[in-house]
Amino acid sequence: MSKAAKAEIELREVEEADLERAGEIFVLAFANDPVSAYVCPPRLHNPSLSHAERVSNRARSLRSSSFRKPGTHFIKAVDKQTAQIVGVSIWIEPAKANAAPEEEAEEFDDPEEDSEFLGRMIKQMKALKEKQFPNNAPHWYLKFVVVSPEEQGKGVGSALVGWGTSRSKQHEPPVPCYLEASAVGIPVYEALGFHKVPGGEVEIDSMAGDGSHEKGEDRIVLPTMLRPTDVRS
Repeated sequence: MSKAAKAEIELREVEEADLERAGEIFVLAFANDPVSAYVCPPRLHNPSLSHAERVSNRARSLRSSSFRKPGTHFIKAVDKQTAQIVGVSIWIEPAKANAAPEEEAEEFDDPEEDSEFLGRMIKQMKALKEKQFPNNAPHWYLKFVVVSPEEQGKGVGSALVGWGTSRSKQHEPPVPCYLEASAVGIPVYEALGFHKVPGGEVEIDSMAGDGSHEKGEDRIVLPTMLRPTDVRS
């Protein structure tokens, strides 16, 4: 199979008019993501909700959680040929990278999301991050990076990740970068200088209490990953 041609993109801050497109990318990219089955469980699925309504719900959630918040950088990747947004990322700068879990939990208002599960997941993420960065040690935090399915494999995700890693190196002194990774994202992050944090897994299945962890089935975890300051690339 031939390798997909690298996209020519420009990175800019998301504007208000971009939120619906950003919401659409989130909905499409996470449609078959295994973690999404826990975040948006079948019992909360509303069959009467249209795709457009789901996109609008996600756009409203993104607006409340990440749009024009102090210390939060909501970045879009724009295809230079089509002028279409093909991916987005959310980076949080060092001064704001240790938000309280209760503040994060209030951001989510999508009626198809399990707010209790999200609260538990965010609390565990916060605990792992505090273990890695005691006393609010400075770091850049990658909250999300999402690429439109048809544009994946073209370097869009790497460019969005690179937006933050370049700024971490410009910090005086340089600071590390930190994230929670999906299974498909791990090779991308490793190629960009990240490594898994030993013992730093967000245990999705065990938090959900569905029994899969105890039954020995394939575990669903989000490994945390760190990009130290001595990475040259």
